[in-house]
Amino acid sequence: MKILNLGFCCCCFFFLLFGTAAAQSGFPKIELPNVKRFGFFIFGDSSVDGGNNNYVMNATSDCRANFPPHGETFFHIPTGRFCDGRIIPDFLTEYAEMPFIKAYLDPNNDNHMNGVNFASGGAGVLAETNQETAIGLQTQMKFFKNVEKSLRKKLGNETSQSFLSNSVFLFNFGGNDYIKPFNISHDILKTIDAQQQLVNMVIGNMTIALKKVFNYGGRKFGILGLPPTGYLPSSRLKRIEQFFQETSSIARIHNKMFYIALQKLFADTHTFLLQRILNPTKYGNQFPLLIQLTDHINSRHLSVINHIASLSTIEFINSLINFAIIF
Repeated sequence: MKILNLGFCCCCFFFLLFGTAAAQSGFPKIELPNVKRFGFFIFGDSSVDGGNNNYVMNATSDCRANFPPHGETFFHIPTGRFCDGRIIPDFLTEYAEMPFIKAYLDPNNDNHMNGVNFASGGAGVLAETNQETAIGLQTQMKFFKNVEKSLRKKLGNETSQSFLSNSVFLFNFGGNDYIKPFNISHDILKTIDAQQQLVNMVIGNMTIALKKVFNYGGRKFGILGLPPTGYLPSSRLKRIEQFFQETSSIARIHNKMFYIALQKLFADTHTFLLQRILNPTKYGNQFPLLIQLTDHINSRHLSVINHIASLSTIEFINSLINFAIIF
């Protein structure tokens, strides 16, 4: 699929966000913000959990990673990461020359200036997904709200807003929401219509969360696409062939529909801004934008306006925000 510039980075393997390896990969390079302060905020499930489930009292052994062989190849002790070494956010922070981002529930985590990891193994977008044993999206968003208040108190409104607008927000959700129903019945998602209905629910809740972060000031987002969930090692140990096929099918539907949803999410931004550029006085601005900037309008400025008016949604957003969709 063609790589398009947009206000979100979506990829299955998100090692390119901070740009260090991008030049060699063939993908578009995304530069680090040229600012003194920015953070890395992580929301999601076991793929990006930095150890929060160590502190979830009701977490079962399936939702914990505080025992060997987890951590043995890099940290040499279990850290709560569902991996024998580092996870995706760890590689990203290394590329960005940042320290590893601590788990929100870590009692030693009292400094949020590098960001926070809210992710929880087993977490889902939907409230009913493993709600007793993992920290779902809604609770993770509540935790982020607490951090945002703390940052405003520490930095002040203006500096806090700048900090969040230059920070990166990584989201990795969906897999558990699609696997959980099969614990009830293998036939529950047998039809494409049933799969699409569930996908719509998951994506709807995800876009609500993204809008909330945007309203708090977030402007740089990463969303990981789903892998073929039915063929992950944990799934293959205890499932049947029907499960492999149907969960992988729903993952493909999710990735396709989420890609479309992200474009629609920013379509309103295009209309909103374009109307105010072309009709500034209608929206309370007494002086047109270009007059404020140059004190006169000549043919060159008019050609700029005509060019903006002719841009597609994606092209227009690309002129404002430098990010990429990669599926």
